Amino acid sequence: MSNMIEKELAMIMACDSEEKLQELTERLTEQHKNDTRETVMENLRDLGKEIEALRIETKLLKMSEYGISLTHVAEKYLHKSLSYLSQRLHGNRVNGRQATLTEEDIHKIQNGLFEMSNNIRDLASSLG
Repeated sequence: MSNMIEKELAMIMACDSEEKLQELTERLTEQHKNDTRETVMENLRDLGKEIEALRIETKLLKMSEYGISLTHVAEKYLHKSLSYLSQRLHGNRVNGRQATLTEEDIHKIQNGLFEMSNNIRDLASSLG
């Protein structure tokens, strides 16, 4: 997402009153009144990608609540380092671009979680 959109979203999130939000909304509306349809659509697509990345980040960060090590997931299922996974979860800039998880990365993590789930279920069954 462009820096401008990130800054505008941060300003919106920081509004602590309806009055300030209304003021900011009016200012941003005026500022963007001449944007082309293509610019608006591109900004919306970027925003959609950012929202999806945040949704995935939130879910994956919950793994630690269940005692699942992000290091283990990164190394065993992605064959990458924790820093690789962390950079993508937090959307850090890598080589001048915002790092994100690829569809393939997400699929590998998903399969890894299913594998761990089955292994834990098998272990639990073997105890009785």
